[in-house]
Amino acid sequence: MLEFQPGARAYLSQIRALSTDTDGNDVFVGLTATESTWYAAYLEESFTGIADRSDGRQERYLALQDKHEEARQAALALNDEPPSQ
Repeated sequence: MLEFQPGARAYLSQIRALSTDTDGNDVFVGLTATESTWYAAYLEESFTGIADRSDGRQERYLALQDKHEEARQAALALNDEPPSQ
């Protein structure tokens, strides 16, 4: 389950980084609930300086980041299209 600091949910929603899966779980756009939980935990470890980058975890993070960002950019592009007439 994803938990956010005050204001973080609003910001992430604004930049189209969050979605809800079919089970009602908050997820990062383009990621599953399991991937989202792992991704969030790794980010927290990175921000606090305790992430272990020597065991392949950094490569997993980078792959998930790419997957997430690609999906987020696609969501932004859909919202930027002019309305059809």
